[in-house]
Amino acid sequence: LLEVLENTDILMDVLNAAAMGSGVRVQIGSENKRDEINDCSIVTATYSVGSDTIGTIGILGPTRMDYGKVTAMVDCIAEALSELLTAGNGRKVI
Repeated sequence: LLEVLENTDILMDVLNAAAMGSGVRVQIGSENKRDEINDCSIVTATYSVGSDTIGTIGILGPTRMDYGKVTAMVDCIAEALSELLTAGNGRKVI
């Protein structure tokens, strides 16, 4: 897992694939397109400025995670980011 986290190519590939959809996405084990994370699960959500998707956040963890709690957290954070960024009229908020 640490090797995967250190490899930005893998992480970018996973997050870019998640950015193709909207809302919260859950990929468990072998549903992951990358072999390196087949023993893990990833919960992702996109965030936006207005109607433009600008990023993806996610949690990578074990396949036995509390999906209800993690899904709710990721969704809440993505919504909060979208609201903050949209309220800032598209200005970057760091």
